Amino acid sequence: MKNEKIKHPSRHPSDRKEHHLERKNPPPTRLLLLVQPTMFP
Repeated sequence: MKNEKIKHPSRHPSDRKEHHLERKNPPPTRLLLLVQPTMFP
């Protein structure tokens, strides 16, 4: 179980929920970093 957790952390339900939330409503700073990473040092 411990090895599986390290190998597949995205398989966890909590991680999946967080990913879903981020995908549905990503923070503006993260979006900016993804779109224009050169803008930020």
